[in-house]
Amino acid sequence: MIMRPNLVLSLILATLILVLGLMSLNQYFASNRTIYSKEKSIDLAERFILDSTSKKVEFVSILNFGDSMFGRNVGGAMANGSNPFELINSATSTFFNGFDAILLNLEGPITASTTNCQAKAYSFRFEPSIAEFLNDNKITAVNIANNHTFDCYEKGQVDTKKYLLGANLEVFGDSAPEKSYFIKKIKGIEFAFLGIDLTINYNLKPEILTLIKQLYGEGKLVVVHIHWGEEYRTTPTPYQILIGHKLIDAGAEVVIGHHPHIIEPMEMYKDKPIFYSLGNFIFDQIGEAENSGFGVGLSYQNGASTTVKTITIHPYKIFKHRPQLLNEMDSTKFCQKFLSEISDYHDLGCSVTF
Repeated sequence: MIMRPNLVLSLILATLILVLGLMSLNQYFASNRTIYSKEKSIDLAERFILDSTSKKVEFVSILNFGDSMFGRNVGGAMANGSNPFELINSATSTFFNGFDAILLNLEGPITASTTNCQAKAYSFRFEPSIAEFLNDNKITAVNIANNHTFDCYEKGQVDTKKYLLGANLEVFGDSAPEKSYFIKKIKGIEFAFLGIDLTINYNLKPEILTLIKQLYGEGKLVVVHIHWGEEYRTTPTPYQILIGHKLIDAGAEVVIGHHPHIIEPMEMYKDKPIFYSLGNFIFDQIGEAENSGFGVGLSYQNGASTTVKTITIHPYKIFKHRPQLLNEMDSTKFCQKFLSEISDYHDLGCSVTF
């Protein structure tokens, strides 16, 4: 029987394709030997699906702190060699290394002027070297929306922004809404950090809510730092609750509160966290409540089909104006009490994913 040339050619091509296919499969197994071992096996088809559909998943971590003051007794101690950050971010723990951005509320102006400042009971002023000091200690952004920003009048505020920007720090919280925020893209996620002060003027400007709606509409995650409430009050005022809800309704992702100098509760409103007061971070006040506080860690997963968000509480005690993280047992005890009002919290330590 004589085979037609076309049939012979087809058989040769089919045989060649089969051989090449077997060789490719063998190379694939060889390059993934650990995956296909007896101890850890995975279906070949599943492996091909994973290879073709998997995306790089990245986590963005942001750490937020409350009231920070670098004058008065804190400034005096620093002049003698003390570092307020040494206990919380010591060389052995390097706590700050795990975050993409670290923010705090700066309770006062950075200026060299010593004469042109307000003569009031509590008037703060920080040395120009504080700006570089904050940068050296891994602070990346500073909120200036508070009742001490103008302790050295307008010049003090202008100097503050000049020194902070000169030290490569972001500044937010200017009284003008269009200057009250900055935008930063971190690992593909766009954040808008916005600062508000409601301690001098209690009325929230309608332009702020409009701005938040705009930023939200543009796809940005809006992180609000707000100075509000009553000093040394352990619970939020009805007005704080009202404003907090309005901020979330407008599109804020999270609300970070400060000013009372002590801890106030948090609330989950429409699955968004409102922290009414973080307490002091770096301060020289006296009292157990005034020397207790916590940082808020925000973690966002980018690259997955759905965004996973986690909040983590980092409680600490302040020793001679230096915050120090609680040990694991005391930290868990604090978080179990602080987070107990959250319906999704089930004694899972200090983190809540939602």
